[in-house]
Amino acid sequence: SGQSFTPGQSPSTRVKPIVKTYLDGSRAVRTTSDLCMIDGLGIDHIEILKKLGVNSIEDLASIKPKNLAKGFREYMKNIEDVLSVITEEDVSNWVKTARELMEEREKFRTNHPKRLNRI
Repeated sequence: SGQSFTPGQSPSTRVKPIVKTYLDGSRAVRTTSDLCMIDGLGIDHIEILKKLGVNSIEDLASIKPKNLAKGFREYMKNIEDVLSVITEEDVSNWVKTARELMEEREKFRTNHPKRLNRI
């Protein structure tokens, strides 16, 4: 049966698999191509698997499901802990900073039209 699972450690010894790039909303997500072949594994699941050290179908096949499920739960708990402390004030500050950065970028474009029209 499968090996025990230690988050962050991959049992795979093969060459890194081909990586494809997808667009998920506004962020580029890199995902291992062979993991994409498994029904039910979305891009977000694959991102988490990679953070837990699972980079290939060989890695996934060698893991005890119970241990991987525990790794997923711990990972999600850590995210929930971080997200639970985000306040409306934090978000307001992010929005304010984003708006200020957009203004600065526009000023730069106006003052340097030949340099960075693509920003």
